[in-house]
Amino acid sequence: MKRIVKRIQVAAIALALAVVFRTSVTAASSTSGEPKFELILPEKQYAEIDYASVAAVLYGYFSEYHKSIESLEISPRLMHYVVDTENTHLYLCALRYGINWRKAIGMGIADSRVKGIDLKYARPLPDGSIDIRAYIRVSYRYVGDETKTIAQSGDLWEINVGQVDGALKITLLGSQSNDYHTAKQRIQENLIKNAQV
Repeated sequence: MKRIVKRIQVAAIALALAVVFRTSVTAASSTSGEPKFELILPEKQYAEIDYASVAAVLYGYFSEYHKSIESLEISPRLMHYVVDTENTHLYLCALRYGINWRKAIGMGIADSRVKGIDLKYARPLPDGSIDIRAYIRVSYRYVGDETKTIAQSGDLWEINVGQVDGALKITLLGSQSNDYHTAKQRIQENLIKNAQV
């Protein structure tokens, strides 16, 4: 009986968070012009996780990441959502590499939007951080495409989010995307080359 009551309480909390989150996204979109995005909560949910706050950090990071690619310079707001750790530093370097690559070949994007965050799982860790696996969907168009066709892409990410200086931030990033593996390989080659000089 206690288990049933506990499950009902957890389900009620998750439903309330989903409603509050969708309502806040809808309210924000009506005032700021930002479009809504789809949030899919994990099948197994934990009462101690604030899913709306987690989604806000992921939305903020990936929005600023793609704004950086659009403007061809790193957005100053990006670091509001991520901590430069040994792990995340590689992804920040990969972003710089991607920006320089796009500048060199003249291939820009515009109108990028985070369209969906599918939390495959999110579980609390003993240190208070949250271990997340999420599929992030983004839409954008290529600059110079006269048809203005909207392209979409997505990646499965492994992420840790934790409290840093009183704010929830990304402390670990991982992806199987070819873009990141290519950038990582080039960055490592440059590091080895510079170390040998």
